[in-house]
Amino acid sequence: MDLVMFVDPIEGLHGPLRPAYLLARELRGSYNVTFVTPSSETAEEIRSAGFEAVSFDRRYFLRGSLRTLEAWLRSMRFNVDNDDAVVVNFSQAFLVNADIYYAQGPITRALDDMYPEMRPLYRAIYRALRRLFILHDRRFNRGLRRASRLFIANSSFTRSMYEAWGIRVDGVIHPPLDTSFFR
Repeated sequence: MDLVMFVDPIEGLHGPLRPAYLLARELRGSYNVTFVTPSSETAEEIRSAGFEAVSFDRRYFLRGSLRTLEAWLRSMRFNVDNDDAVVVNFSQAFLVNADIYYAQGPITRALDDMYPEMRPLYRAIYRALRRLFILHDRRFNRGLRRASRLFIANSSFTRSMYEAWGIRVDGVIHPPLDTSFFR
């Protein structure tokens, strides 16, 4: 059986990409796992970990963690034509028909938390565009809810953020831990 996982253009197999990577590692023997990402760099990182990855090879103006913000602003729509595949969307960059969307928190809430640490130019830009960002974030997440059979949050707190926007959350699954780290 095929498992298709959509992920953001993240640098490295840590942070938001970690739950998808650990799930893929666990299910590798039972499923044909394929990652889909908008970034060729992310696809290469995933391939180096031994997984199949498809990239849309999008070019980004921003670097580092800001690349995810840019991908989110672009909001790619995608349909998976393989009815037999299990589709799990971990991404804030893809609006895709998925069996499961794994919600790790609205981007604007993360930006609000980062605001005090932003460079002055980024703070000014975010302050000027914040209302538009929130509008886009709500609209995009409502679209994710409609496109996904299950909408799962990574914590009760994350669940409360989505429910405050009127988005129904089907459950909470905490991120998987890499137990080999503790050995």
